[in-house]
Amino acid sequence: SPVRRRAGRSGLLLGILVILASTLLTSPAQAAADPTQQLAQRYAPEVVIRQQLTACGDGEPYLPTPVETVLGNPEVTLRGPQGQSVPAPTATDLQGKGDGWYLDLPGNPLAPGCTYEQWFDKAGAGKPATVYARVATDPAYPGKLVLQYWFFWVFNDWNDKHEGDWEMIQLVFDAATPDEALAGSPISAAFAQHEGSETADWTDQKVIRDGEHPVVYPGQGSHAAYYTQAQWFGKSAAAGFGCDDTQAKGVLLRPDVVVLPQTADGDFAWLDFTGRWGQKAPSFNNGPTGPNTKTQWADPVVWQVDEGRESAVALPVVGGPAVDSFCTLTAAGSLLFVEALDHPLVTGLILLAVLVGLVLLIPLVRLIVVTSTGAFDIVPPPIVTSFVPVRAAVGQRVVVAGRGLSGARLFVGN
Repeated sequence: SPVRRRAGRSGLLLGILVILASTLLTSPAQAAADPTQQLAQRYAPEVVIRQQLTACGDGEPYLPTPVETVLGNPEVTLRGPQGQSVPAPTATDLQGKGDGWYLDLPGNPLAPGCTYEQWFDKAGAGKPATVYARVATDPAYPGKLVLQYWFFWVFNDWNDKHEGDWEMIQLVFDAATPDEALAGSPISAAFAQHEGSETADWTDQKVIRDGEHPVVYPGQGSHAAYYTQAQWFGKSAAAGFGCDDTQAKGVLLRPDVVVLPQTADGDFAWLDFTGRWGQKAPSFNNGPTGPNTKTQWADPVVWQVDEGRESAVALPVVGGPAVDSFCTLTAAGSLLFVEALDHPLVTGLILLAVLVGLVLLIPLVRLIVVTSTGAFDIVPPPIVTSFVPVRAAVGQRVVVAGRGLSGARLFVGN
């Protein structure tokens, strides 16, 4: 009958509405219940970058940013070994590309000036600070679960200068699955620094934590990950050596967490890219390859054991002329080397002129000394045997609502 048919249609419609409502209501709960997502959120790192008070001045101008800052950007080009050119490349454009392929950002990494900082101010506008989380295992260490956090920066402005920069930290658990890891705590941590990593037990006092969140202090420009604020001696076979600066004042970031899938497709097709995330350039100024090409991607525990060290080399807290001179000279030497790579002829002529000047100057100095003293005696400089201690800067403790700090205090400023 018509009444029965109407009742049947009404019942069917009601059933569909119930199913839709149930799906909408349970999806967030199901997503929140995903153990990998829960684990990634529980230990999401907080990042303290050096404060920059003036544009293009001292301090860290960049944030760890999503790859979408460069992917799909009309000012970025994907270039290939045979002269191929793909403007505004997407994740799919990168998929499967390897040797000889690289992303080309606007600017010259050998003479960056303020170009990349100003470009990032526009390209990164409206995009949150982001960290990529990944759960991994190591075939050589069954029963160990590794939680990695990868940071992408658009420019590395240290003694080496290159477009694109991937850095990371990782936590190791005595667990086989994310569920088991959620039931316990990490046993150790490794913070990547130029060459290898600095390791620590999770309970070590040097691991500063905001609740369960480890705090990371990236070196200004290099983005090497440190456990606290200081001046450090950084070195690697690829990038040379110099001073890493994580000193106060700092700006506290809580990056959004994006969990990486196990397969490289869709928006994450870039995980299958083994080319370079920055312009090709001479020596250590070449753009870097991505996370999937690193030893710790496939063998995270082996990497931590083989290439980890218990501490980084902190420069003297009192500083002074010796430390300042070392940092200034290494930075100046690196800049001269980079300038030589960018303008080899001009730099070569300048160095030749300096050498010729020194050769001509030495006899003149000798003549003056002999004429005035009657002898050519070289007086050795005085030896400095001690430093005058000075009071270290006092840090400001950050108080985060609803969270307590464990380990050493979290300092972000004077």
